[in-house]
Amino acid sequence: MTELILVVITVGVVIAFSATQYQNIMKNARQKTAKLNLNLIQSAQELYFDKIHSYYPMAGTAGVAAINANLKLAITADVLDYTCTFSSFGTNYDCRATPETAAWYCQVTKDMPEAQCY
Repeated sequence: MTELILVVITVGVVIAFSATQYQNIMKNARQKTAKLNLNLIQSAQELYFDKIHSYYPMAGTAGVAAINANLKLAITADVLDYTCTFSSFGTNYDCRATPETAAWYCQVTKDMPEAQCY
């Protein structure tokens, strides 16, 4: 009986450790995906600015469908929500990727060399 209790406790500890590790791995993977996509958005913003002389969006906030359509991208928003917000009358932008849990977010602006996660 003692052996069975020890086995159950050991299995419980291993499962708890594995679940935590899995969550950390998934968070890191999602942050890397967010940074990659935001860096793509940043490059597309510069191309858009070269043509239109304004960053996208020119007013309000745009979701991933509008970002894809206007910046000619194909970003999928499975577990991350992508938005770009108007800033300074088209002379700047603030694009973010936020997970469903909203425990962290990644951001890129015109003045940032690359996307950062917080």
